[in-house]
Order: sequence, then C-alpha cells, then structure tokens
Amino acid sequence: MLLKQGDTVLGTITVDDLDMPWWHGHFRPTPAFEPIRPFFDATRRAFKAADDRAIGAALGAIKSLALVIEPEDGTEPITAFLLHIEGDRMRLRY
Repeated sequence: MLLKQGDTVLGTITVDDLDMPWWHGHFRPTPAFEPIRPFFDATRRAFKAADDRAIGAALGAIKSLALVIEPEDGTEPITAFLLHIEGDRMRLRY
C-alpha cells in the first residue's frame, strides 16, 4: 500500500501482522514524508501521554493533510484511517 498526499508518494506500507482491528507492519518513507513526520511524532506523544486534547489536535492536524492510502490491488483509496508510525513500524486501522 502507498501513503500519498495528492500525487506525492510519502511512503510504502507493508502489513505483516493483524491484531483486529489493527494492522501492523513496516513503513518505508520517501523523502517527501520528512516534512510531515512531526505530525505523526506529535500523535504518538499525545497517545503515550493519554492527553485527550493533544490527541484530538494531533489527529486533526493529520486529517488536514488529506492523506490517502492506496491499496496495491487497485481498490478504492482509503481516506478514513488511523495510522501510527514509530521508526520503521506502523499500526493502521481503517
């Protein structure tokens, strides 16, 4: 799967485990991901701190980026999802 913003590929998502409702796997960023990495870092920090207000703000900031996930099988892009990225690992829920 590809994480995209418009036509720009931000990274590749490879699922290697499923623990419903979360998909776990690897995230391989492209250089285009670096400017938005801080948004995902802020989300991770907010969840770890269990700060509801910070979680809402961080998720809202990511939503404003209009990111989509394009499945490799050609099905419709996924527009409503939660994606957590830490290093090269990711968790995805949609």
